[in-house]
Amino acid sequence: MIFRQKTHYLLFYTYPEQVIFPSSTPMDELFDTMVEKAKDSFPDLKIFEIVNELSSREKSFSTRLSLDLAIPHAY
Repeated sequence: MIFRQKTHYLLFYTYPEQVIFPSSTPMDELFDTMVEKAKDSFPDLKIFEIVNELSSREKSFSTRLSLDLAIPHAY
């Protein structure tokens, strides 16, 4: 219950077109797909740099919330 309350705000920032449902995909490929989707809204994104940053952050702190759910972090 507490977890649900604290993550409820995610519903306001997550749109169906931004959600990815990969089948067994390597993390780097998934990051590429995510950044490509974001590039539709933000055309100036530098894919290579962002994917490298996401990979680095994932190694230091996982974004995995459950077996089948992860929310990449950025700051």
